Amino acid sequence: CLGAAACQVEANPDGGGFLERKLGLPSSPKVVDGNLVLEYEDGSKTFNGIPRKTRINFFCGRTIGEPVYLTETSDAVYTFVWTTSAACAVGGVGPTLPPPDDGECTVTDPRTGLTYDLTPLQNAGAKNATNVRDDADKFEVRVCGEVDCGGSKAAACQYVEGNPDWHHPLGLKNQVPHFVGGAVQLRYTDPSDTSCKGNARKTLIVFKCDVHADPGSTVPEYVDETEDCTYVFHWRTKQVCDFVPRATACTVTDLQAGHVYDLSPLMRTAGQRNWVVLDERETESYTYRINVCGPLLQERSLDPTNECRGSGICQ
Repeated sequence: CLGAAACQVEANPDGGGFLERKLGLPSSPKVVDGNLVLEYEDGSKTFNGIPRKTRINFFCGRTIGEPVYLTETSDAVYTFVWTTSAACAVGGVGPTLPPPDDGECTVTDPRTGLTYDLTPLQNAGAKNATNVRDDADKFEVRVCGEVDCGGSKAAACQYVEGNPDWHHPLGLKNQVPHFVGGAVQLRYTDPSDTSCKGNARKTLIVFKCDVHADPGSTVPEYVDETEDCTYVFHWRTKQVCDFVPRATACTVTDLQAGHVYDLSPLMRTAGQRNWVVLDERETESYTYRINVCGPLLQERSLDPTNECRGSGICQ
């Protein structure tokens, strides 16, 4: 199950070792109809050619908990439930803010030691964001820098084209990039500004890997505004690419409620063991090995043929 996020294991009925089934590749959590879920796809195919999938439904609990097998559907979707403190909303649009800006515009992943340098984006200057909502609002954003926003300095600015008197600063240049659950993010805020329903207007930029996105040509994409007046942007860039396999981002923002969920405490890393779930049926039994937001840690004794390589779950 190398590279898989989950793996199903059973004793080989013909004798000698185990049979393994890859149940999906690593992916990031998402909010579906208000529910926090992880969905792994592109697993091993069934005898009739259907790729196996995994769905983990998360619920907020008092302890870290553990996954529990629920059912297998006719279309090869393996469903688990997990009640865990990691599924409780962090609150607002994110966890505690990082230290003040030291001007470096770099961030190091504490788990891997890899450093990501956003200064090429900083040096490219301010960028006008694309707006997928197709409304009149325009946005000018800069990485680790400032733009002119109606005579005021801000890290991001909302304005209406053709109306120079209408503009809103969306936070000051006061923070460097940081990691939240494995994703490189940049936040701007101005605590002195409470002009948006009593809240400060804030900016959240989530950087996404794109090996073809050069710093000089890539632009941010405006996604949405949360209930607490945070303007969310996605910015595709090769500056956050590892060029080696790695775990996916393990946080998700519920744009309707304005909550952030961080499942990274559930992610297994080197030196730990995969999550193990037992599935005892009337005539047979299975064991599932699962990782969260990342590939399974390799256990060569259970997977000598690397059947589940690359998966996040294996049967």
